[in-house]
Amino acid sequence: MPVAMTNLVSQLPIPQNILACGAGTKLAQTFLEAAGECVNTLGKGRTSSSRATLLSAYNAMVMHGDTCENCNRSLI
Repeated sequence: MPVAMTNLVSQLPIPQNILACGAGTKLAQTFLEAAGECVNTLGKGRTSSSRATLLSAYNAMVMHGDTCENCNRSLI
């Protein structure tokens, strides 16, 4: 069953104390949209490109998080 990307992202709870900058939040949103696309194409033989997009989005999010001071702040 296809998932509308706007519905996927809008249904996720966003805590008020999220420890991410604007760019980190955008990268996380891009990752979630790519994950939704993987779900939408699951079992249809078209998953290789959506998996590559998902992996790319994940790597970009992680690389940003590793270097961004705002995204690395601790709750403590």
